[in-house]
Amino acid sequence: MLLRRVLDLAPGDRLKVYAGLRDDLGSVLGKELERERQARLRHEAREAMRVAAQVLELPDNQAPKVAEYKEAAQRAELPMSFNAVYEAFESRWDLAQRFYRGEDIPASAAQRAARRGNLGSARGRFEDPIAGVREFLSQDPPPASTTRADYNAWAREANEHRPASEPRLLEHGDHIRTVLRTSWERAKAVARGEKTLADARAERLADQLAESGPLVGHIVGASLLEMSPQTFEKYRGRTGFPRPVAIVGRRPLWRRSDLEAWRDGKRRDFGAEEGELQDAVVGAAEIAALTGMSVELLRSRVAEERWDTVPRPAGTTAMRLYWMRDEVERWARER
Repeated sequence: MLLRRVLDLAPGDRLKVYAGLRDDLGSVLGKELERERQARLRHEAREAMRVAAQVLELPDNQAPKVAEYKEAAQRAELPMSFNAVYEAFESRWDLAQRFYRGEDIPASAAQRAARRGNLGSARGRFEDPIAGVREFLSQDPPPASTTRADYNAWAREANEHRPASEPRLLEHGDHIRTVLRTSWERAKAVARGEKTLADARAERLADQLAESGPLVGHIVGASLLEMSPQTFEKYRGRTGFPRPVAIVGRRPLWRRSDLEAWRDGKRRDFGAEEGELQDAVVGAAEIAALTGMSVELLRSRVAEERWDTVPRPAGTTAMRLYWMRDEVERWARER
């Protein structure tokens, strides 16, 4: 299918196809949609960055940094101002640099919706998760309880009476949390219009990062890079992508700073980091043996913040506690 082949191209190449069709069809396209306007601005921003790179005589495929683009703007007249380029990429210069180099960048909600509408998707058979939660909360009279279990029971019954021509409701609150990449409470706040989905996701990620500490698992790592966990797994095998620095309870862990560096376009060979912290990271079983207690009791003492009886963990990732060995040894010496 020709359309699928076009959508499988790199972002920059897709924009070239779009620009060519727009120029060829002219007024036939009619009024420009918002996502079309955004696509056009990104294409124009990339060309402006290319002009800036030429002014600065940068090596091929090296995207100008913020200071470099501003310097080029002082030395020559560029097609777009710095602010215009910045806004075209949602105030993320690292996205602009990645797009310039022809790398994948997160698709907007409008792009994902358009792709599903054009190509079809199993998800097309289901109602938008937020719309389902909004319908649940707007019952008359309002539900006395709005837990995930309450939603699950309501959604199953609602689907039984839903016309076959209408999209089905997602019947599990946990599934909705996964799709929306936020907590159930924040999903309800989005449905009520109290906050945007972007804000809800940002708050959830902040909570996860605070809990994870310096190391993160693939779920939090995916959120940090604005990817799905499935996409994160695909990137794991690519050359130049950060490598896990340790494995705790059979779960690979990445150094958060490595993922942030990759996200921000600071490319380097991360291969040397693989397993680098394996001897420096300690799991719950080893701490339980050190303190002479069961793993279950250890977890209980951590939850109670009994730091007089157990060392403070460096973080929790993938539902597993971990400690840094030097901090554990310091705690043992000070007991």
